[in-house]
Amino acid sequence: YGREGENQALVRSPYLLRLDWDLEETLWKFSAHQSLVSRMEAALAEILAHYGIDQIRNLGLDRFGGCLNVRLKRGGSTPSVHSWGAAGDWFPSRNQLKQTRKSALFAKKAYVPFLNIWEKYGFMSLGRCFDFDWMHVQANP
Repeated sequence: YGREGENQALVRSPYLLRLDWDLEETLWKFSAHQSLVSRMEAALAEILAHYGIDQIRNLGLDRFGGCLNVRLKRGGSTPSVHSWGAAGDWFPSRNQLKQTRKSALFAKKAYVPFLNIWEKYGFMSLGRCFDFDWMHVQANP
């Protein structure tokens, strides 16, 4: 991906995103690695087609936690995948880092298509793979 924070472009969302920690703050676009933009836009378009805007809002799939964030992994000494804009966090307030499938919202049946769509476009869910950080989807290494 190059150096951390470089080679970025804008992902344009087909539906309005709300910042999970301040639902009055909205955005139509966010920064991600330029090689992933078309895949992210395709995934978001398919999510909209599958759920429709009302269900997206009701399920909190419009609650965005961010993509590009140059930083270390939480509790680690290596860069987070967010440092390259190669990961997105969705509805973090209900899918917190240490939650497991027992309590994470994205482990519920209604969210299976959401995660399937991300996987279809080459992203992995850390929740599905490791049963933690269910908010986080990242480009497959």
